[in-house]
Amino acid sequence: MRKSRTAAAVAAGTLLGLGATAFAVAPASAAGTPTITLSKSAGLAAAGDEITVTGKGFKPGKGVYIAQTVAKPAGGVPTQYGNAGYVPQVGADGTFSVKIKPTQTFEGKDKAKVDCASTPCFVATFNDHTDIANRDQDVWVPVTFGAATPTPATPSAPPSAPPAKTPETGVTNEAGKPELPHTGSSTTQLTVMGAGMLLLGVGAVAASRRRRDSRV
Repeated sequence: MRKSRTAAAVAAGTLLGLGATAFAVAPASAAGTPTITLSKSAGLAAAGDEITVTGKGFKPGKGVYIAQTVAKPAGGVPTQYGNAGYVPQVGADGTFSVKIKPTQTFEGKDKAKVDCASTPCFVATFNDHTDIANRDQDVWVPVTFGAATPTPATPSAPPSAPPAKTPETGVTNEAGKPELPHTGSSTTQLTVMGAGMLLLGVGAVAASRRRRDSRV
């Protein structure tokens, strides 16, 4: 009887141990393709905007560095980084959330100055010092500083040409009555009028002489 009780206790302990082991390993299934989301990534203030970095798909229980950096190197850790944050232990569901404050100019490795106005900059994650040689949690997201570039306005249509005017066939005088168009120069008209008056005068003189002659 005592032996059976001992065996039952050992079996129960073994099951409890397996259950504990299974519980400890289960969160690892939460790990997947690591991704990060930034609360703001464009048009950041040059002096710095505090942003929230949210990660998912990371290794549960592992440590992760978050930092402002330059383009991802071909291998190894970033060549320059600053304004860093640290997550000592990723959550059991593979997520984390941390705040950092990227600035347009930051001081990187060996006190080197990095200006994001001329050098492309990123917010990146990578494994902490306990597994830093492993590149499986590297994620790079670009960030920019300054006002966003405005969208160019759509050019307006050019104004339509005014309708062509119909040529006038006469001239309107000051009283609003139409006049016939002139057919010759004013000098020619004066000459014709003078000749007519001269002929009238000659005719009047001739008539006067005839009347005098008839009286005599």
